[in-house]
Amino acid sequence: LRTFQKNLANLRPFIDALVRDYEVDLYSCELKEKNKQVVARWRMTGELALPWRPVIDLIGSTCFRFDPQKGNRIVEYRESWETPASTVLLGLLKPGGRRSR
Repeated sequence: LRTFQKNLANLRPFIDALVRDYEVDLYSCELKEKNKQVVARWRMTGELALPWRPVIDLIGSTCFRFDPQKGNRIVEYRESWETPASTVLLGLLKPGGRRSR
């Protein structure tokens, strides 16, 4: 969880410049010791800083694989979206406004 929070903090300057009124909700964070993975499921919403104020709204997951031989450091990072990319991209073409939660 700390690594997930640290990654979000590292992205914050970029997110602040590009996205207004954003939220990231962490739905779950699961340790899968057998696979040496931490899997986080999340939702990100926000209004992009463009003249037509499109809204981004997507659900996804991030998988971190760690290596006990390397002090449990993250050795692999994978991100996937449950929301189809085409749906997200089409949403960026629409004028924004209030988004549903």
